[in-house]
Amino acid sequence: MNIPPLYANGDPQDVNDEIPPCFIRGTSTPEEARRRWQKTKEWRVAKKVDEILEIAHPNFLYIKERYPHALHKIGSKGMYIYIERPGHGRLAEVWSAGLTLDDMEQHYTFTTEYLWRVLEPREDAQFVSVFDIDNCSMSDLTGDTFSMLKRCSQVIGQHYPERAHKIFVVNAPGWVSWIWSTITPFLDPITTKKISIIKKGKDHIKEITEFCDVQDLPPEIGGSDSIMLGHSEAEQGMLAFVKTVNEKHNVPTEVDSCRPMNK
Repeated sequence: MNIPPLYANGDPQDVNDEIPPCFIRGTSTPEEARRRWQKTKEWRVAKKVDEILEIAHPNFLYIKERYPHALHKIGSKGMYIYIERPGHGRLAEVWSAGLTLDDMEQHYTFTTEYLWRVLEPREDAQFVSVFDIDNCSMSDLTGDTFSMLKRCSQVIGQHYPERAHKIFVVNAPGWVSWIWSTITPFLDPITTKKISIIKKGKDHIKEITEFCDVQDLPPEIGGSDSIMLGHSEAEQGMLAFVKTVNEKHNVPTEVDSCRPMNK
C-alpha cells in the first residue's frame, strides 16, 4: 500500500541522527529526547512496527467486539476523539481465548500507527482521549486487564510523545486513583499534566467540551452525536483497511474466533 513510515530516519545504529520534533517537544532536555528516541528506534525495529500495517491482523474484530475502544471523529478543535469503555466489554473472553499481552500490544500499536500514518499523518497532529470507567468494578481492572492497560500506556507514552492533547478519565470511582497512580509513572511528566480525573457523578461533558463540541461525542458517554461508538467513518475505514490486508494474506477477519500470536 506504500504507506510511509511514521519516522523517515529510524536506524538504531545511527545515534547522531535528527531527533523528531515530537520527542523534543515531549521532553525537558535534549539528552532525554535523544534517550527516548533511541529507545523508540530499537522498539520499532524489534517489533517490526514500520511493517505492522502490512501484516495480517486476524484478531482485529474479535478484540474490537469485546473491548469497546474507538476513534470517534475529528472534533471541532481539529483533533480526533478517542474513547475506551472497559466496563462495557467482555475482556475476560479475550484472555480465556488465549490472547496475550503481546497480542494486545500489537493491536494497540496497529491502531495507533493507522491513526498517525493513514488518518492524521501530520507530525504535530494530536488527539483527545476519554477513558470511561462507567460500569467498572475494581476487579475488572486487575490481573491481565490491568497489565494490558499498564503496558499499552507505557508503549504510547514512550513511543508516541506529544500525541495526546488532553486525557480524561471519567466516571471515576474513588479507588481509581490508586490504579492510576501505578500507571502514570510510565507516562512522561508532560503527558501526566494533561490528565484530568473526573469522579463519577460529576459533569464530565462540561470539561470535555472545552476541547470539542457535544455533538462530537457519541451518546454512550453523554454526547449528542447520532453515530454510536465504534461506528464512525474512521472505524469503518480502519475495518475496511484491515480486511484488505488480511485478504492479501488469505486470513479471515472474524468476530467470533481469534489467532493468538504464540499459537
